[in-house]
Amino acid sequence: MASLNSLIPVDDGFNEYESALKRQKSTTSKVWNEMKKFECENKNELKAQCNHCKSIFSAKSSSRTSHLRCHLNNYLKKS
Repeated sequence: MASLNSLIPVDDGFNEYESALKRQKSTTSKVWNEMKKFECENKNELKAQCNHCKSIFSAKSSSRTSHLRCHLNNYLKKS
């Protein structure tokens, strides 16, 4: 029996890096028809760009899409 000081690696087919990756959800909001999502130079930061005026907004999953919808409503009213 192995002691705690001499652990034996076991190949159980489990890859910790693969399990750390989250499955991406599809975008369901209609604002994504009018916006383009992209990664900023800092790879951890997602941004959205308006297809009409090219303004850039935060696109983090925690920030939702209400600010994008408000921008589109205001922009389209002005046009």
